Amino acid sequence: MSVKRSPKYTAEFKQTIVNLYHAGKSYAEIKKEYGISHSALANWQCDGISYDPVAAGSHCFVLTVS
Repeated sequence: MSVKRSPKYTAEFKQTIVNLYHAGKSYAEIKKEYGISHSALANWQCDGISYDPVAAGSHCFVLTVS
């Protein structure tokens, strides 16, 4: 039985994809062209891979329990 693993992407590749998104390429176009899921791109933005920290912050949520 084999285990399916997520592909590993270099920091440079992630930065390129995030830059494409911020330059106006849609999630659908990125997925079609590069096979990157919406959630992967959103996670990369939350990880700080962005040239626009304000835009990256709008996709990130912090849950607190009181």
